[in-house]
Amino acid sequence: MLRIVSWIILCNNTLSLGIMQKTILIDGGYYNITNPQFNQRQLIVKKKSTMKKVLMFASMLAFVACGGGEQPTATEAESTESPATEVVEDDAVEDEDEDAGVVEIQLKTIGETMADMEFSPKQVKVPAGSSVVVILDNEAEAGAMIHNFVLIKRGSADEVYPLAIEAGPDNDYVPADNDNVIAYTPMANPGETVKVEFDAPEAGIYQFICTYPGHASMKGIFVVE
Repeated sequence: MLRIVSWIILCNNTLSLGIMQKTILIDGGYYNITNPQFNQRQLIVKKKSTMKKVLMFASMLAFVACGGGEQPTATEAESTESPATEVVEDDAVEDEDEDAGVVEIQLKTIGETMADMEFSPKQVKVPAGSSVVVILDNEAEAGAMIHNFVLIKRGSADEVYPLAIEAGPDNDYVPADNDNVIAYTPMANPGETVKVEFDAPEAGIYQFICTYPGHASMKGIFVVE
């Protein structure tokens, strides 16, 4: 803007100097006021016209420099993208026969030593009040890998294990009269398959364990919802 004003002043000074020298620069042409054909009125009109153009041009530049025009509002710039849908993976096993209203759980016992024996999967999930069938497949080959499935109340394993040893092999190492024991299978020798059917308890989180002596490390989570 300062350059535009300086240019206008320069033009005015040049015009004034031209008048003093009796020669005037107007619209790219020089006029000699001493010329008899020179019309003083035309000079005034041309001068006014030139200044008007200069002022209009300066106004346009000032408008652009000040950022003319409407800016988009925050509402117009607001994103219209839909929120992403969150996906939650569930590794729990639930195999429900809708016609019979029975949930069948396939469990395996794997591993050949005390260090690597375990249930697979380690978590299952069933609906509350459903009829549940747990099928336990002992895939081990080693003679010491004898397993069972015992569903107990969560956090009661330390109480159940000693009682299981007292129950002995004749009772499949299961203290069946203990309130913490909900359901259980017979012992499965290596290569054998056993099963148990029961009604799912009320909604909550439970545990399943193997009560064969020395197998306390075998455990899993049983979710009822």
